[in-house]
Amino acid sequence: MEATQLHTDILDGLKLAYGMKAESAINLMAASVNLDGLRASTLREMLKSESEIELHQSSKLASRIKVLGGSVPGSMQMEHKQRYLQPSPDSADIVSIIRGVIRAKEAAIIHYRRMVDLTDGSDLATAALMTELLATEEERRREYAGFLLALQHDIPPNEVPNADIVMPQTVSHSISNNKL
Repeated sequence: MEATQLHTDILDGLKLAYGMKAESAINLMAASVNLDGLRASTLREMLKSESEIELHQSSKLASRIKVLGGSVPGSMQMEHKQRYLQPSPDSADIVSIIRGVIRAKEAAIIHYRRMVDLTDGSDLATAALMTELLATEEERRREYAGFLLALQHDIPPNEVPNADIVMPQTVSHSISNNKL
């Protein structure tokens, strides 16, 4: 791959990640505000915090795009794809929101792994940023998977166990087969 093509591919990948983060922030904020019900209170706080994390991470991505000589895209230049993270018509449906968050995390994990592979050895700063974001996404996915598991077992929100009891492969397989 030519150096210029690699540079273009890295910028395109960063812009895609930036767009994913911005879209997630919007959807998470909407979900956090729209949720109703007693069981939703813990999730509302988690989603609000998650939205802030997504915005912070999108800012890091925007800075990296600029450092590499790219132009940070505006909303009209981004393609929105997160149908699974749209607010539910049922404002008490916390399970579909959690599933959507997990799917968004999994999409980000896949993209960040590709970006780490793309930048490994050629752009150490971008590789480090992607590795940092990847670790955060994996950690947060486990947290939401644990919350979903607790809901399935009817465990009160204040007694949700450590999400480490859920293996990511199990969560991914269950989501893809609509078992959660």
